[in-house]
Amino acid sequence: MRGWLNEFKVAAIESIVQELDAWIRQKLRCYPLKQRKRSWAIRTWLICLGVNEREAIKLEASSQEWWHLSQTPALHRGINKIF
Repeated sequence: MRGWLNEFKVAAIESIVQELDAWIRQKLRCYPLKQRKRSWAIRTWLICLGVNEREAIKLEASSQEWWHLSQTPALHRGINKIF
């Protein structure tokens, strides 16, 4: 019983740390988007990061908030080169 409880504690903490890591990474992806407030600035920045021009235009034209835009696959591809 004692070993099972210790094993469960470690597993529970690990999942919390993974969730926190995912939230921090999303926040870090969201910050540069907020800095480039205009849509054309976001598009040119994404193209410089190596994102396909069509995907950059699609992300630029989106009316979603920064937090939701930071979850898009195009931004993941571009930002992963930085982080």
